[in-house]
Amino acid sequence: MPNGWQQNLKPLGYTFFHMDEGYQFARGEYATPDAALFFPMALPRWKRKAMTQGLVPGVWTAPFEVSERSWLFEHHPEWLVHNASGKPIHLGLVDGGHGPPLCARLRPNHPGAQEYLTRTYRTLAHEWGIRYIKLDFMEDSAVEGYYHVANTTALEAQRIGIETIRKSCRRASTP
Repeated sequence: MPNGWQQNLKPLGYTFFHMDEGYQFARGEYATPDAALFFPMALPRWKRKAMTQGLVPGVWTAPFEVSERSWLFEHHPEWLVHNASGKPIHLGLVDGGHGPPLCARLRPNHPGAQEYLTRTYRTLAHEWGIRYIKLDFMEDSAVEGYYHVANTTALEAQRIGIETIRKSCRRASTP
């Protein structure tokens, strides 16, 4: 990031500085910066610079998408929406259709998945100090399948996940 970027934004009427997809290790690991990039060292500095210039720091997430590259996909397939054969339902390719990794959908009504969402979004909001979090690909992740609780629809599961995220980001003093 070139020096001085933040001082050129506020006078132009910008309020937010948004870090889009690419800072994270994989979809499904939004609180794990990609160590192959400069972001692990730069994230706290980037956020601090944005805030000192009066900008609100924000990050991108796709809360219910999980890449095959992620730790969650490898270690907790039971947290993913399954088809009738018990296999995770793939939503498509993550990298714009040029090859793996495939992306699956999280089961937001599974207790383990809810704990994952809570840890992830608490980290972003409270440890990292991110003030707005973009929730992307919501329409793509509302797929019907087999959820943790039988007869749960995709929209019911998504509502549960959104509520879990909202509660995770809320400050302790907020009811």
